[in-house]
Amino acid sequence: MLQILPWSHNSQLKKEGLAFLKQQEETCMFMLSNQQNFGTELSEHLNSGNYYSLLEDQRVTACFVLARRGNLLFQGATKKHIVPILEFLEKNESIALKGGLGPEPMAFEIWQQLKLRAPKIQDGFVSCEILYALEKSQFEQAPTDNTRLLQKQHFETWKRYVESYISELKLTDISTESERQNTFIEKVERKELWGTFEEEQLVSIATLNARFQKLAQVGGVFTPIEKRGKGFSKDCMRQLLHDCFNNLGIEKMILFTSQTSLAAQSVYQSMGFKIIGNYGMYFAKG
Repeated sequence: MLQILPWSHNSQLKKEGLAFLKQQEETCMFMLSNQQNFGTELSEHLNSGNYYSLLEDQRVTACFVLARRGNLLFQGATKKHIVPILEFLEKNESIALKGGLGPEPMAFEIWQQLKLRAPKIQDGFVSCEILYALEKSQFEQAPTDNTRLLQKQHFETWKRYVESYISELKLTDISTESERQNTFIEKVERKELWGTFEEEQLVSIATLNARFQKLAQVGGVFTPIEKRGKGFSKDCMRQLLHDCFNNLGIEKMILFTSQTSLAAQSVYQSMGFKIIGNYGMYFAKG
């Protein structure tokens, strides 16, 4: 018998759901990090949402959450679960489903089924990313002298780079100016935002987009076009990894990148990252 139950007000189900996610931690960092930061119920934050477990014969076989920004994050679902999950969301959630993130090939399968159910949805940013992992023991590179944690005075340049990053990837961001500034301040205070400088000019950025216990996930690595080819992104990554492993208590790093980003793949592999699978990101146009 298949059941879908919310984590809210059910400590045992939450415990079992978290245990399920931890067994597959490399592909559900957003889910683990968001429930830690925003709880397991929908709030005003764009990354919050109601967490659910799908049970078969009283055993957790999948977990999912529809975030306020409209993205479905899931772990463990198989083809037979797709329609029941989508039907459940249509009946029980008021948020319009605009995208999906999760391990492949299920991310692609869910996206295809969603488009069949909502023909007006068109592909926006869609990508089967290469998923990488790096253990602390495998990282041996020295820190850099041109990269450091960003401070509040760097907000305007950081915002400009984030907007360029979003535009370059053709992503859709519904964050307000206030929400983006709050995100920046939160990351600065948690020491999760790095920048590389050339003569005091910020020329590259990188951040942690998810963090849970002794794991962290890298995201938002960006260098403006006119500064590329000079090794700034690599410097930024080296310092980020050094600080995470030596100052933040992180034991394993996760990241994903496009299969067409050969330069990024070369940088990550040169630092010791190993391919562990694929991660799907599917977002509707507009």
